[in-house]
Amino acid sequence: MSKKRKLEASEATRETAHKKSRHYSEQDRKLAALYDSLADESSDVRIKAAENLILEIQPQKISENGNLVENVLKRLIRGLCSGRKAARSGFYITLTELLRALYCEESEYDQDKIPRFEKIPELIEDLTQPEGNVAGQVSTCPWLSIPSNALTRL
Repeated sequence: MSKKRKLEASEATRETAHKKSRHYSEQDRKLAALYDSLADESSDVRIKAAENLILEIQPQKISENGNLVENVLKRLIRGLCSGRKAARSGFYITLTELLRALYCEESEYDQDKIPRFEKIPELIEDLTQPEGNVAGQVSTCPWLSIPSNALTRL
């Protein structure tokens, strides 16, 4: 291979590597650390992470990032399906507290800047669908661990 080709190939590799790298904000790094702590085996660490996550998305901070609440809700819902040892309880606690804070009567959140409450069950259904073919298995409602057809009977 000629020197010119080697040089072009190495430049192309550097450009590709540069394109693949993502730049995360400080808030993204903080949220990632909190999500990780929600799956910690220690209940004290999980509860502290839940408190900090709720504080991180206070109404004043939402105006800075319009999709923050929706992104956090999606991540918490996906965390309910995690296989990590204590993740489900950590994500569950945080999700219930966040829903309470967002949608209670005394909520300080601008209802125009957060997803409508009626969309939450649909969001949960979409984000917790099992991947692949589940033929031969009983299809269950993942967040309640009951057969899906039982929901229609409720």
